[in-house]
Amino acid sequence: MKDYRFSLMTFYAFAPLLVLARIVQQFLLIDSKTGFYVSEFEEIAAVISWLFAAFPLILILITALGSKVKVKAPTHSIPLGCSSFALGAALFFDSAVSLSNAAKGGLTIALAISAFASAICFIWHGLSLVTDIKFTKIMMVFPVIWGLINLIAQFIRCAGQSAIVDYKISIVTLSFMLFTMLTQAKIVVNKSSKKQSATMLAVGLSTSLFCLIDTLPTFIATIIGQANNLIHDKTIISPTVFIYGIYILIFLHSLKKDDSTDEETITDENFEKASTDKAEAEEITTEIGETISEITE
Repeated sequence: MKDYRFSLMTFYAFAPLLVLARIVQQFLLIDSKTGFYVSEFEEIAAVISWLFAAFPLILILITALGSKVKVKAPTHSIPLGCSSFALGAALFFDSAVSLSNAAKGGLTIALAISAFASAICFIWHGLSLVTDIKFTKIMMVFPVIWGLINLIAQFIRCAGQSAIVDYKISIVTLSFMLFTMLTQAKIVVNKSSKKQSATMLAVGLSTSLFCLIDTLPTFIATIIGQANNLIHDKTIISPTVFIYGIYILIFLHSLKKDDSTDEETITDENFEKASTDKAEAEEITTEIGETISEITE
């Protein structure tokens, strides 16, 4: 990931400050009863929210202007394997919680099933990274399905409350997660390109940031016993989002440069080579023809 070092440096320089700003915003600048900004500090709170929106755009711009290389997923990595186990465990927890609320409807049951399948996927992938067990790459479709169902469920749950800051951040976070899971699946099955590799970095880092700012304030408030006084959305928050924010960082650092040429480049090279060979063949044919003419004369 040396070619993307400026994007990584930007993330590690500013992400901790943005996470800290989110904690301050959640605890001091948002009314826990209404979910809206405290009137006295509305401008400051709004600026912080705009910074959250601007940061992904900055990462995308830096990545777009920098050099692009195609990357591939590692076949063996202990850190990534361990983080896959942690993510799988979190998804099992999510599945159990959704299953306990199965009476709420078919969407909740679908969420439980997709979370369970995704948990198996990440644990299986983790085992393949630390042992010689072969991973079936088609399994990567299940996290994408879970991400889509989870996003739909969040839209339904937040219907009529989309103006509340916490819900806005939650929707953006799940949207980033869905896109990142889709791009990650392409990289794991080795169907990515240089452009998709660059997109994975910029969007993956943005996903990590939003996962942290979406969940960390709630976890801190819960640990100190102030969730009811500080957090407007008092529903049980899933550990999956928080762990995925850490997991995707480890995944990005585990990526390796893929020295194989993209299919498009290969096609262009083959076309150029064929054109060159044809020109050389025509030149040789012409020379032979001229030689025969001279001999005949």
